[in-house]
This record gives sequence, structure tokens and C-alpha cells, in this order.
Amino acid sequence: MIASGSVKPGDAVRVLPSGKTSTIARIVAYGGDKDEAVAGELSR
Repeated sequence: MIASGSVKPGDAVRVLPSGKTSTIARIVAYGGDKDEAVAGELSR
């Protein structure tokens, strides 16, 4: 779940509590990929 803000493919993110970083490759949602995900949405 996104705690705050928004993410797009290519964005760098930090995962808590580990502190590891990664880059968003794609955002998969029911009905197809999304261009952006915002806080409060559940993405799998």
C-alpha cells in the first residue's frame, strides 16, 4: 500500500521498515496496467 503521495513506473522507492530501495517497474491493477498509483490505493 502507498502510504503517501503517488508513484509512477521509473520512480525510486524506499520500503519500510527494511530501508531497502527499488524502482517501480510497473503498476498492475485489475483491468490492466496503470500509469500512476496514489496513496490509499491497493496495488498488486
